[in-house]
Amino acid sequence: MVNPAEFFRDEGVSRRRGLPLSALTDEELVRSAQEQDDKEACEYLLYKYRNLVRAKVKSYFLIGAERDDLLQIGMVGLWEAINDFR
Repeated sequence: MVNPAEFFRDEGVSRRRGLPLSALTDEELVRSAQEQDDKEACEYLLYKYRNLVRAKVKSYFLIGAERDDLLQIGMVGLWEAINDFR
């Protein structure tokens, strides 16, 4: 697994392209994650949008569920969205 802090410290330079991942659009990153099985691009997007997922989780409450459980479900949903985007 790629250390998320390295993406922003080193500007997320992809070993395949030589370009910083932050210089690519989200759509290009998603396409790379889907078509080239680029794990770095997928993890970069997950790290980039984790605060959005966290903010959305705050508005939900389920009896007997921990907030971390909802966060995990949200992150799985984000991962599925990356893989299924057309």
